[in-house]
Amino acid sequence: MATDSSPPAFLQPTAVERLFNRFFGFLVGLGLGMKHNYLLEVRGRKSGKLYSTPIDLLELRDKRFLVAPEDAPNGSATRKQRE
Repeated sequence: MATDSSPPAFLQPTAVERLFNRFFGFLVGLGLGMKHNYLLEVRGRKSGKLYSTPIDLLELRDKRFLVAPEDAPNGSATRKQRE
C-alpha cells in the first residue's frame, strides 16, 4: 500500500477560526496562556512589518515540537523560526 508523502493542501480558515486565533493570540500576548503557549513574532524581511501567531511549544520524550494554528498561511512564521 503506497502512502502519499506530499503535505496536505492549505485550507483557508473560517472567519470563526480566525477570530478565535486572534483572540487567543491576544490573551497569550498578555501572558494569560498555559505554560507551553507563546506568541511567536517575526519581522518581515522586506516590509519590516511585525507578524505574530500563537504557538505551542510541546515536549515529548526529550524532543521539542512547535505547533502552530491553522491560520498561519503555509506555516511561514514557524518556517522562519526554524531558519
